[in-house]
Amino acid sequence: MTAYNDQGKLDDSTTECAFEKNEYPEKWNYMYGMSHFSLQLNYFPHWLQDQIAPTDTRRRPDQRSLENGDMIKAASEKERLETKQRAVRKHKESKKIEHVAAYFKVEHQDEDNQDYYVYNGQYFEHDRKNQQWDRLPDLFSENLPFEVSD
Repeated sequence: MTAYNDQGKLDDSTTECAFEKNEYPEKWNYMYGMSHFSLQLNYFPHWLQDQIAPTDTRRRPDQRSLENGDMIKAASEKERLETKQRAVRKHKESKKIEHVAAYFKVEHQDEDNQDYYVYNGQYFEHDRKNQQWDRLPDLFSENLPFEVSD
């Protein structure tokens, strides 16, 4: 809470705690100093692997290798993915292909002259329910898309 004195100036003689950090998890020094919350963001249980999109970042092979402690493989996977991304981007730029988000649409708001990404109702309601991922790009395999490799 911010307090002001009679002259309208900030009164910094009072303090109020707005946030307290939770304790680190056990063996935190082996987990890159991440909190419990941070560690859960990339949690990828076996039962979920057949349910989420192939573009989900929890599938990134460099992250998986890093979390498994294989730094050399993580570095080579990261380099491979970045090389693939550059090739795809270069191809799309040369063909003037604009990226279109699969699960969001852009809506312009005149009130603030800003574009906002709004969920389009396709992920859970259609694609995940029917396991239809064919319209999504191949982000993590070793293969370049056929149109890029030509």
